[in-house]
Amino acid sequence: MKTLLYSILVLLSLNNLNTNAQGKISGQITDDRSKIVEFANVILLKAKDSTLVKGVLSDGSGSFEFEKIPSGEYLINISQMGYKKFYTPRFSLDLDNPSVKLSNLILSEDTKQLAEVQVIAKKPFSGGNGFGSVGKSTRRNR
Repeated sequence: MKTLLYSILVLLSLNNLNTNAQGKISGQITDDRSKIVEFANVILLKAKDSTLVKGVLSDGSGSFEFEKIPSGEYLINISQMGYKKFYTPRFSLDLDNPSVKLSNLILSEDTKQLAEVQVIAKKPFSGGNGFGSVGKSTRRNR
């Protein structure tokens, strides 16, 4: 009886370890000229419904890392001002693959240009009594 109870407890604890398996996802971001992309927004999404799991910023070397991520299927969205949004293909994190190193995370420049820029300044009114009104003062000397 004790052996049976002990076996059941061991099986339950092993099953619990499998469901709580956590992994790591990392990568480095560059642009299409092989220049490092610093401080990009990196968002980890569930592949099934694109719900947010975690978000980080890439560091000064364009690298990022997500730790303690549960097993599952994911994708990553990367965005940075001046670049087009980038989505990775789906990937899996599981017991057989607890650590994923993503490569080829290359952002393309977003080259939208403005037609023209106008800078308009207005010169302040300098005439009158200094209070913005023109004409005689209504103040009387006594």
